[in-house]
Amino acid sequence: DFEHDERYIAAIEAMANTIEARAGMLWLQNDQSVYTNVASWNAPRVDKKIDKDDPLIQFFEDKGFIINITEIASHPDEYGGLKLPRWVSALKRSWLMVPLFGSTSVIGFVVLANPLVTRSINWEDRDFLSSAAKQVTSYLMVILTSDALAQAKQFEVFTRLSAYMVHDLKNIAAGLELISSNAKKHSNNPSFIKDAFDTVDNAATDIKRLLEQLRNRHVETE
Repeated sequence: DFEHDERYIAAIEAMANTIEARAGMLWLQNDQSVYTNVASWNAPRVDKKIDKDDPLIQFFEDKGFIINITEIASHPDEYGGLKLPRWVSALKRSWLMVPLFGSTSVIGFVVLANPLVTRSINWEDRDFLSSAAKQVTSYLMVILTSDALAQAKQFEVFTRLSAYMVHDLKNIAAGLELISSNAKKHSNNPSFIKDAFDTVDNAATDIKRLLEQLRNRHVETE
């Protein structure tokens, strides 16, 4: 669960500590190329989505540099008239936005807020933050890849288990179908009635066994 994942909180803190910020949030791109606020540290989580074509993402893609939120109004030319989302101004003492670049595109960004001292950042600060962002991006890519592999492994286990269960369920269904097709013909035959009850009883036992196996496999893969 992204929202409560301490690994993502650690990434925010790592970025914040490089520049003495005391709050922040992490936005990451999902499988639908939409950016969401997956974690926040000392800040409220924003329930919004940002499309890959949003001006903010396009700014990161085109310019590639850190946004000083406190200077956008006073340096409009530097930021090309960029208009930030409303939630940015709602964040207490929002300060910097640092892009996280993957191999081909922006995988996300970190918003830093509530600095110990509000100040302009020089090129040395920017270079330092950019280096930190590269390290954090590598860390995040390891997490995302590991999670994807874990999900693939669970899917593989589920697929194997499903094939096994379908085979057993077909056998159970065949036995019950045989009883159903012969019920009218042999309804007065005590031996048939006994066999029918035994078959139903065995089918119930087998289904319980399959459900128990499914439950145990589910626990193992969690």
